[in-house]
Order: sequence, then structure tokens, then C-alpha cells
Amino acid sequence: TKLGLDCCKFAGKWAIARGLIDPMVLVWRDPYDSQRSALRRVAGAGGLVPLWSAGMTHVGAPPIVAPEPGAIGVIRRATACGMDEAAGIWTGQRWVTLGLRGLDFGPAEPLAMWRV
Repeated sequence: TKLGLDCCKFAGKWAIARGLIDPMVLVWRDPYDSQRSALRRVAGAGGLVPLWSAGMTHVGAPPIVAPEPGAIGVIRRATACGMDEAAGIWTGQRWVTLGLRGLDFGPAEPLAMWRV
């Protein structure tokens, strides 16, 4: 599996580092065991935005309309899994998320964002 490339776990660890509970743990109470099962869950929920919105509501992270340094967002970008959505962190200049070669930094369209 490629769970090491899991953008949700990447952003969830950032939330933990900022003093919150991992928002995705609250949404996905039982862990997934493969990339395929994770993608099925995301597709079944209608994408990453509804999942992250629910999780961030549970942890009390407010939605924002303009990016702020350290914010978590669901962004539109090309992905290896073909979903073209990823969870990322705004650095103040660009989004960082996980890619096939490790951390990817670059511009992206934010679909939803939260202050953490």
C-alpha cells in the first residue's frame, strides 16, 4: 500500500502538532488498511471537503475564506490516485502536501480551508 503517501494523515499530524485531535480520526473511527479502501471512503463521502469539514467541525477549527500561514486546506491538484484533491498546509506562500517524491510545494486552488 501507499499509506505513507496519505495526505490526510500528513495534515492530521499537523493538526496534532497545533494542539488539536486529528480531525480525520473523528470522521473515520476505524482505520483503513489500503489505498483502495481509503479512496472508496473518500468517494463515498463525496470527496475530501465533506470529510474534512466534518472533522474540523468536531475539533473546533473554524473555516476561513483566505489562506493563513499554518491553515489546513483541501486543495485541487493533480494526484497519483486520480482524485485531484489533497489535504495540505498553507506555508504563507504556497501549499505543501505529500506527493510521490515526498513533500510537494506549489500553488493550488483551495476548495476549503480551516484555521488551526
